[in-house]
Amino acid sequence: MNIKYPKQALRLAQIILFGVVVFHVLVISGLIPSTVIWGGNLQSRSEVLLFETISIVVNVIMIGVLYRKYSLLVTGKRSVGIDVLIGVFALMFAVNTVGNLYAVHVAEKWLGTFFTALLTLLFVISLIPPQIKNAPGNAE
Repeated sequence: MNIKYPKQALRLAQIILFGVVVFHVLVISGLIPSTVIWGGNLQSRSEVLLFETISIVVNVIMIGVLYRKYSLLVTGKRSVGIDVLIGVFALMFAVNTVGNLYAVHVAEKWLGTFFTALLTLLFVISLIPPQIKNAPGNAE
């Protein structure tokens, strides 16, 4: 898939984050073992519930921010505040990518690293200002 526009990057990031929310719900439900998350360091059911609930809330907030960014792009507007939040998300996921490289569980190491790196890239792409049609130097 050739992602060269911020809107496509935003949509793909929203889809991935929705999948992440579903994943965390499955962990809370017990259908996915909690040993494959958080480096296998969660010691009790209450810790799993706390960490997974926080993860779900943060991911839902990110989906909302990305939706707002998409809406702004469609109307040709920008918001410095939204861009700063997305920049923070990108930094947060870049750090998480490094952390996932040190995960004990193989699935967390490779799948977690892949998705956090991909989301970091998509967040950065979403911050690229759209090109204005018929602007000097923009060949179509």
